Amino acid sequence: MPRTCTCTRPAMLLAAACGLATTAPAAALTSATLTATDLARRQVRIHRLGEDLLGFFDESRKLVEEPVEHFVRIDFEAADDAEGTPSSPGDGAPRTASVRLVDGQRIVGAWRGVASGGQAIRLEHSALGVVTIEIDRIRLLSWSADGQAPADPSVDRIALRNGDRLEGFVAALRDDAVEVTLADQAQPIVVPLGRVTSIALANPVRPTPSTLDRVAFHDGTTVLATRSRIESDQLSFAPAVANGHAQAVVKIGLSKVARLELRRSGHRLVDLASLPRQVMTGAEVFGVPMPPRIDGGHLWLHAPLMLRVDLPPGATRFAAVARLDDSRFAAGAAAWADLVLRIFVDGDLRAEQRLHAGAAEATINIEADGALLQFEADPANHGPILDRLVLHDAVVLIHAEEDAR
Repeated sequence: MPRTCTCTRPAMLLAAACGLATTAPAAALTSATLTATDLARRQVRIHRLGEDLLGFFDESRKLVEEPVEHFVRIDFEAADDAEGTPSSPGDGAPRTASVRLVDGQRIVGAWRGVASGGQAIRLEHSALGVVTIEIDRIRLLSWSADGQAPADPSVDRIALRNGDRLEGFVAALRDDAVEVTLADQAQPIVVPLGRVTSIALANPVRPTPSTLDRVAFHDGTTVLATRSRIESDQLSFAPAVANGHAQAVVKIGLSKVARLELRRSGHRLVDLASLPRQVMTGAEVFGVPMPPRIDGGHLWLHAPLMLRVDLPPGATRFAAVARLDDSRFAAGAAAWADLVLRIFVDGDLRAEQRLHAGAAEATINIEADGALLQFEADPANHGPILDRLVLHDAVVLIHAEEDAR
């Protein structure tokens, strides 16, 4: 006869009294990395996100509940199935586009034409449905995976597939064309969207509301949200895309979500790679240029180097994992790498770490309540041979109220 077990309520109470956790099925728990307001990170399995509490299983498999305001970010494991990238209308591929808004949101979805007489566009996203966005809220509309908005455009700019660019004023969009009045002309011309890779609009940037969460999808979509909740492996939230106001609540599987930024602490994170930076000295080894570069969202450095990064208003802390870049080392070559990394905030030394083959990684977590973050990488033994360094998960914590001003 098969063995069976029936758990009665008294038995469950006894288990709870003995400190035994009752867990949901493994498939209903999602692995994630939690970042707290002190920038400490830990690997967990998410159980539940409510209005006030976040529940998760920690490294010791213990069910923990802590106030949501203790955390600023949840990074979920990457999904196996990557979604499509933008492609231009009329090129034989699906009409997929991405739009970047003036408040930093980004939507990637199927092009569904225009609305409101050409003063708004419509994109269909797999989780958000059909979203209507007014063109005065758009910074960049792109059918190219590498499309980027100008830092401070003074005129509207249209990039064409043949490499040409048009400048002027975009009066309206059509389902399959764009109407633009060129700078030296009085009458608009009509350009087929099949010839266009991107349209950058000279709409001013607007601050991100400090009270809204931010949901990032694996397809590159990032939206502001209210009422973020997690039950088992499902995330529900009200996106604030159309007109910047909250819409109806949507529910999606966490397998589609890359990151959830929580704003209930009054703080947010900014990736170091996105901040303005300037090389002061170095960035050259034996006459060969070795400038800093961004690789996969991480900052790559080579000693000797002095690099300055402008901190945004409201900055309070900086954290990263500094690691020798041995990805291209030949067998036995790692022993040559040996450098000293120093980090200053407004000229004040906050961290110093020597990295070599025997200690190739260091966790950095420092106060950064200033205007300038400075990195100095100096060769130790053996000179600047293979002294390559990568700053992984490098982030700056910002007081959101200061950031929104």
